[in-house]
Amino acid sequence: MTTEIRPLQADDRAAWELLFKAYGRFYKTDYTPAVIDANWRRLHDPAVGLHGLVAVGKTGALIGLLHYIPHLHTNSARMVGYLEDLFVVPEARGQRAGERLIDALVDIGKTAGWYRLYWHTHEDNATARKLYDRVAKLSAFVRYDIPLVP
Repeated sequence: MTTEIRPLQADDRAAWELLFKAYGRFYKTDYTPAVIDANWRRLHDPAVGLHGLVAVGKTGALIGLLHYIPHLHTNSARMVGYLEDLFVVPEARGQRAGERLIDALVDIGKTAGWYRLYWHTHEDNATARKLYDRVAKLSAFVRYDIPLVP
């Protein structure tokens, strides 16, 4: 059996939360219960526009997650897709779960007629960048941030 990719479901809460916390730890972020609850609600509120996919391993356990946001873009009359979060548990890396999650999102975007799919990663995330370099084109854009809350 290969890794199954499917939309996030309401009964995935406990397993999703473990994955989301692990994703936060990877980026040295400790998500508060309020942030976890807010994101879970957002993922299930069609008015918000945050969506989730999960990778299900051979044992039936969730081994990966992907969050994405379709949105308007001024370069096209079509929507674009932003891949917000992608995480695969370390013990499942190398089994192409991350690639399969991205492929599923590409299929969603093609079906919906998106102009493009894009994402960011930390420059020193060498493991993820190996995957990203294989499936996408590195953009020349540089991101700037202005923190708005302390």
